[in-house]
Amino acid sequence: RMINSRCSLCLSNSFICMPRRNAEETSDETEKSRLFFSGISMVRTAVRDVNLRSQFWAAFKEGPTKSK
Repeated sequence: RMINSRCSLCLSNSFICMPRRNAEETSDETEKSRLFFSGISMVRTAVRDVNLRSQFWAAFKEGPTKSK
């Protein structure tokens, strides 16, 4: 399941698909709040899929530099 399909359902979190463009349009505070809520939606999506959940937490713990 791609994150793009999630954007069509959650338009408020659609910035995930294009972080560059929206980063310039939104202020720092707005971007932070959007990141927070998008993280919640990502967790909700991951909870439905065991594979997604394990991948999400692995990436979350290790960070973007490390990937298996």
